Amino acid sequence: MSKGRGVYDRIYTVLFKDPKKTASLSAEDKQIKRRWEAVFVKWLDDPTMTNQEMVKYLVSTFKIQLRQAYYDINSVQLLMGNVTNAAKEWQRYTAIAMIKEGYKLINDAKDDLDVKRGIGKIKAGEALGKVTKLDKEENEPIPYDEIVPQPFEPTSDVSVLGIKPIDNLEEKQARLRQKYNIEEAKVIDG
Repeated sequence: MSKGRGVYDRIYTVLFKDPKKTASLSAEDKQIKRRWEAVFVKWLDDPTMTNQEMVKYLVSTFKIQLRQAYYDINSVQLLMGNVTNAAKEWQRYTAIAMIKEGYKLINDAKDDLDVKRGIGKIKAGEALGKVTKLDKEENEPIPYDEIVPQPFEPTSDVSVLGIKPIDNLEEKQARLRQKYNIEEAKVIDG
């Protein structure tokens, strides 16, 4: 194993791969790989899980230090993207499943209680969708790479701002300085 390659290069390329393909990894790298895979799978199961909850999971499951747990979480987020972006899809799936279950309860209803349960499930699914803003359009990302800064050219000509230039400006400034007893600004070498 090349010492020049970083942990990302060594582990990212073999995540979720057959153990035969990870034979070249050191024992420490294999441990890191197991933790990163566990974090990713855990977040897929529950995208709403916070970083603090994930830290507790890592520390208790793998018996590692807090610092290492935070490092692992950061690494997984860098390598796989922020898993919380999947939370909206998970919420959408949950809301749809609740609504479908509610319709099934209503269709298979044997009494009024089953109908009420079905309506309750549907309302809960709709409330989940509303609270998580599933009904709102996703904002398109801003194409920062396409933004071109305006070419500004410095000038002392105030007419480019739409302001009429003052005739004899230096004379008027001198009169105002004399009128208000203002001394010329002195440059102090520091």
